[in-house]
Amino acid sequence: MDSFSIPFKLATDYINRTNRAVFLTGKAGTGKTTFLKQIKQQTHKQVAVVAPTGVAAINAGGSTIHSFFQLPFNPYLPEKGNAQIINSIAGKSELISRVKMTISRRKILQELELLIIDEISMVRCDTMDAIDVILRHFRYRSNEPFGGVQLLLIGDMYQLSPVARQFEWQELSQFYKSPYFFHSRVMMQQPPVYIELDKIYRQKNEDFIRVLNEVRNNNLSAEGYGLLQKRYNPDFSPDKDENYITLCTHNYLAEQINAKNLATEPGKSVFYTAQINGEYPENNYPLEKNLELKIGAKVMFIKNDLEKEKRYYNGKIGVIKEMDKELIKVKCQNETELINVGLYVWENIKYEVDKNTQLLNENIIGTFQQFPLRLAWAITIHKSQGLTFEKAIIDAGKAFASGQVYVALSRCVSLDGLVLKSQINSGSLNNDQHIVRHSNEKSAIEETQNNLISEKALFKKQLLNQLFDFSGCLSQLQNLTFYFEKYNEAFDVKTSLFLLEIKEQLDALQLTSKKFQVQLSNLHDDANESNEFLQDRISAGSGYFKTKIEEVISRINQTPVITDSKIHSQQFNNDLKDLFIILAQKSNLIEGIQIEFSIDNFYKARRSFIVPPFSVNVYAGTKSWSYTQTENTQPELLQMLRNLRNEICEAKNLPVYMVASSATLLELTEFLPLNISDISKISGFGKLKTQAYGQRFLELITAFCKENGLESKINQKLVERDRQEKKHPEKINKTNTKLESFIHYKNGKTIDEIAGIRKLTSGTILGHLSHFLITGEIKLTELVSAEKINVIEAALITYNNENGLAYLKQQLGNQVSYADVRIVAMMYKASKKLSDIS
Repeated sequence: MDSFSIPFKLATDYINRTNRAVFLTGKAGTGKTTFLKQIKQQTHKQVAVVAPTGVAAINAGGSTIHSFFQLPFNPYLPEKGNAQIINSIAGKSELISRVKMTISRRKILQELELLIIDEISMVRCDTMDAIDVILRHFRYRSNEPFGGVQLLLIGDMYQLSPVARQFEWQELSQFYKSPYFFHSRVMMQQPPVYIELDKIYRQKNEDFIRVLNEVRNNNLSAEGYGLLQKRYNPDFSPDKDENYITLCTHNYLAEQINAKNLATEPGKSVFYTAQINGEYPENNYPLEKNLELKIGAKVMFIKNDLEKEKRYYNGKIGVIKEMDKELIKVKCQNETELINVGLYVWENIKYEVDKNTQLLNENIIGTFQQFPLRLAWAITIHKSQGLTFEKAIIDAGKAFASGQVYVALSRCVSLDGLVLKSQINSGSLNNDQHIVRHSNEKSAIEETQNNLISEKALFKKQLLNQLFDFSGCLSQLQNLTFYFEKYNEAFDVKTSLFLLEIKEQLDALQLTSKKFQVQLSNLHDDANESNEFLQDRISAGSGYFKTKIEEVISRINQTPVITDSKIHSQQFNNDLKDLFIILAQKSNLIEGIQIEFSIDNFYKARRSFIVPPFSVNVYAGTKSWSYTQTENTQPELLQMLRNLRNEICEAKNLPVYMVASSATLLELTEFLPLNISDISKISGFGKLKTQAYGQRFLELITAFCKENGLESKINQKLVERDRQEKKHPEKINKTNTKLESFIHYKNGKTIDEIAGIRKLTSGTILGHLSHFLITGEIKLTELVSAEKINVIEAALITYNNENGLAYLKQQLGNQVSYADVRIVAMMYKASKKLSDIS
C-alpha cells in the first residue's frame, strides 16, 4: 500500500491536523481498510471505531453503533408529528429519555475526539442524526455537530445500502431525501470533506477496471455490456481442482451449494466447535460456531496470515489435505507446500476510560477461537465485501439491493477469472441516483488540498478556545448542584455556600476567558503559531489561568461538605471528583503549551496527564470534622464524640446515622445531657438508641463536663421539645421498627430469631430488612440464595406488572417463597431505576 499517495496523505492530514469530518471512499480494493488500521494505530486523538453490524465491528476492531451509543433499534424521527410507525422515537427529548447512558459510558463520550464509522454505506440517515443528538447532549456541547467530535466515515456508497423497510421509509421520507447518511440533517448542515482513494490495488486489467467504473456510475457502454455477456455461461461446471467460488445473493443459496458439495466428498465430517470466552454475542460470530469440514473440502481463509511468511490472505481459496484437533493443512493452487492453519482468536472489545490517565482504552471483554476457514464452494455477496478472488462464479440474477452486482463483480481480480452463472439484468445494474449525484458533487482534489491550510489554522484556534473555556467545568458543577438540590436534606447547611463559592470562581474564570479568547482569535487571524506576539500572549495568559485553576482545585480539596448518608456521599464524591479531574487536566494542558503552543505539544500534554491524588470524602464517618461553631459548641468534645461514634460504627459495621448523626452530635455538645433521662431528649436518641449506646456517650460527656467545670443545658432543650410536641402529635415511627430489626440482624440474630423476639412474622422481618438492601447496608445474597436470585430474575425479565407478584410466585412454584420473590423484585426494580447513575 502506497501510504504516501496524494489522497491517502491528504486524508491523514485532515484527520490529525483538523477537526473536519471526513468521508473517505474509493472503489473496491483501493485501501480503505488499510487506512482505517493505520489511522487507528497512529493518530494522537482519542479514537473509537464503530460499524453498523456485529461482524463489521469485529473486523474493524470496534463496537456496533447501537451498543456504543446505547441506541434503540426503533426509527428516529427528528421532529414530533403524526408518527405512524409503532415504537418510533420522535424528537430529541424522547430519544434522550430512551437511552440508558451510565456514568462510565458518558465519560467515554466526553473524552472521545475522533469517531470512525466503518461501512458507512449501510448506516441510515436517522441513525446519523441520533448519534448527533446523543453526542451533543452527553458532551454538553449542544451547538456543535456531533458535540465537537470529529468523524471519519469510511465506505463505498456503491456497495451495500442501508436497510429501510417500506413502512419505515414511508415515515422517514417526510424528513429525509434518501436513506443514505449524507442526507441526514447534521450532514446536510455541515457536509464532510470528500476524499476518494483512487489507486486500485485489486484489479490490473484496464478493460475490467473500465467496466467496473461504468457499472458503478450507471453508464455501462455497449462495449462494456458485451464484455460482461461474454462471461455468461449458465452451464459452467469447474473442475474439482480449480479454485472457483460462487457468489450469490441469499444465504440459503450459498448454504445449499456448500452442503451439496460437502456431501459428495468421501470420508467422515469432522466438527470443530469454537471456544467462546467472556462476552461474545452470537450475532457477532465471525463464522459458524460449529464448523463442519472434511478432507477434500474447498475452503476459504477469512483472515490474513499473522506470521512473517504471509502465506494466506482473507479470501484465498484452497483444499483441505490433512486435519486434526489443533491443526489443519490446506493446499492452494500452484503451490507445492501445504499451509499449516492454526486456531485464530477474534476479540470483542469494549471502550473504557483509564481512571489514572483519562485516556480511552480498548479492553478485551470476550474472545471467539476457531479455525479461520469457511466452506468455499459458495458465499453470499454480502459476506464477500472486502475479499479478493482470482476465480469467481457470480449468480446475481436475483440481486435485491442496489450495489450488489457491483460488489460481486469488483471482488474479482480480472475478467478471465469471472463467470456469470445468470445474465445480469439492466435493473440490477442501476445504482441509486442519489449516490451518483452525491459522488458528482465532490470537490476537486486540488481544492481539498488548498482548503487544508485554512482548516489547520481553524483547528488551532479551536484547540485554544477549548483550552481556555470553562463551560464544561460549569456544566459539571451544575450536575453537582442539581444533585444537592434534589437531596439537600441529606447534606450539611454549608454545602450550598460551598457550591456557590465554586460557581463564583468558575464564572469569573469564564468571563475572563471569553475576553482572552477574543484577543487570541484576533492575533491568530493575522499570524501562525510561531508568531511571537501570539505566543507571548498565550504564555502570559497560561500563567494567570493556571494559578486561578489551582485556587479552585485547592478549595475543592478543602470542601466543608458533609453528609451522614453513604449513598449520597458516594454520588457527591464522584461528581466532585469529575470536576476536580476536568480542572486538573486543564491545568496540565495549559502548562504543556505555555512555552510553545502547537498541536503536537497539546496532544503530548494530553497523553502525559496523570490524575492527581484526590482524597476528599464528604461522608461523616470518614471526613475530618467541619462545622459551624456556636457559643455553646464544645469543639474538643465534638471531636471526642465523633471518634466514639465512628468506633461503634466500625465495630458493628453500621452507617453513622444508625448510631448518631452529625446533627445529633452537635446537640450533645450544645445541651450536655448527663443521664439517661436527659439523653433521651436529644434529637436522634430514641428508646432503641438510648438503650444501645446512650450510656457510652453519657460517660464521655459526664467526664468532659467534670474536667472542664461545665453544667448541663438540657433544660433549654426541654422547652424546645415541649413546643414541638404540642404542634406535632406523636406518631408511630415506622423507621424505628425497621431499625430495631436491623440492629438485631447486625448483632447476629437470624430472621426467625428476630421474629420471635419481636413477636412478628418472619415475612414482616424480611420486609424490614429489605429497606436496608436499597441503602446498600445489607447484600441481597445475605437474604436470598444466589440460585433463587437467578431463577427469580430470569422470570422478572418477561414479567407483566399487571399480573402481580402472587401470580409470579405461582408460576415459580415451591422452589422459592413469596418473600424471596418480593425482595428480589424490589431490588430488580430499584436497579433499573438506578441504572442511569450506576
